Amino acid sequence: MVFPAEAVCAGQFFLTFTRMNRLCQHQAYATNPQDLTTLVNLLIMAVVVLIFVLIISLTQIGVRAQRRFEQWKARELQGAKQELDRQFQISKQELNRTLTAEYEVKMLQWRQTHEANIRADAILRSSAVIKGRVSEHLAPYISFPYNPRDARFIGSPIDIIVFNGAEEGYIWEVVFLEVKTGDAAALNPKQRQIRDLIQNKNVVWREFRI
Repeated sequence: MVFPAEAVCAGQFFLTFTRMNRLCQHQAYATNPQDLTTLVNLLIMAVVVLIFVLIISLTQIGVRAQRRFEQWKARELQGAKQELDRQFQISKQELNRTLTAEYEVKMLQWRQTHEANIRADAILRSSAVIKGRVSEHLAPYISFPYNPRDARFIGSPIDIIVFNGAEEGYIWEVVFLEVKTGDAAALNPKQRQIRDLIQNKNVVWREFRI
């Protein structure tokens, strides 16, 4: 591909060379100082034009080379990025598979090691719950501080309400009683709220008629 500036310079150089050739063929320039001067000027002009053409050509070559280098660099960077992304995805999948396999192995080992303890703890907890339920039902009949006939089992959120004196025909006290097994047993949050309301005398009697 020839650029416009190069074409102009090449045309000027060709015209200068043509003039020099005609002058050499049709005139005796060696004996004519004026013709010799003209020839020298034409030679200088031809050299200048040639140098100008070379400079422009070198400049255009450099520009094209830089453009091609940038295009090549962009392609290489894009290819490298795609390859890195592919390798990253492969490594990520392999890592996920490895971690999953290790987790399953460790979970199996932990289960085999602690399964017996878990079962024993579940049995103990179940036994404690059953014992507590039985104790709640049997409390009015085992070392109970109130007349068992005055007690009414509710279960939740409070175990028993005692209408103290109901058996004798005169109720002089209503007791909210929570049964706990062992000294370490504690009230749950809802039971503590009920206790606080009763102690603060936030108890209301109402009738609902239908």
